[in-house]
Amino acid sequence: MTSNCLMTIKDVAKLLQTSDRSIRRWISTGDFPPGIQIAAGSVRWKREDIDNWLENRAKAGSHA
Repeated sequence: MTSNCLMTIKDVAKLLQTSDRSIRRWISTGDFPPGIQIAAGSVRWKREDIDNWLENRAKAGSHA
């Protein structure tokens, strides 16, 4: 996938090797980047935003 690709929650879950439920939980607690509302009930994430989020989590984890 390219960095400007828009991803569904299922795409994101597959990329992160986790469940949709985990993604939704992270969203509800504010621990996940905001998505882009493209229609009622339809949200997408930029791959670049997910990659940045992962990089920041990895940096934070290495300082623990």
